[in-house]
Amino acid sequence: MQVGGCELLHELAFEARASALGEMRRQVTEILAQAGCAKGEIQSIVIALNEACMNIIQHAYGGDSSKPIRMHIEVNDKGVHFELLDCAAPIDLARVRGRSLQDLRPGGLGVNFIAQLMHDVQYSHRTENAGNCLRMAWKGRPRASDA
Repeated sequence: MQVGGCELLHELAFEARASALGEMRRQVTEILAQAGCAKGEIQSIVIALNEACMNIIQHAYGGDSSKPIRMHIEVNDKGVHFELLDCAAPIDLARVRGRSLQDLRPGGLGVNFIAQLMHDVQYSHRTENAGNCLRMAWKGRPRASDA
């Protein structure tokens, strides 16, 4: 299926709870492998996606697991593109930034990991519905798939 010049690989929807992220990681790993991404690239991408989902769970939803997280994955000749959608109250976009890496304490480094592991990261509010959108891209060229 073609969507805006990109092949839509998959759409995932899952509950906003940490225990649902294992299945998300498994599905994304499978999708990226089928798209021809290398194992090391897949691992980096999955770490960034997991961190982004945990941020939605902990910060956007405040631990409310009754709301969903939706993920769109698209691929083209310039890389793999991700869109994470929530239906939480709009976040303060100016406050989305990683803390200093000199501040050594557990947690709170998800934004830093995402920025380091992905090539393009954009936070925005959803205009068609309440909620937030995180767009991320890994700008590599997936190999041709035999599938």
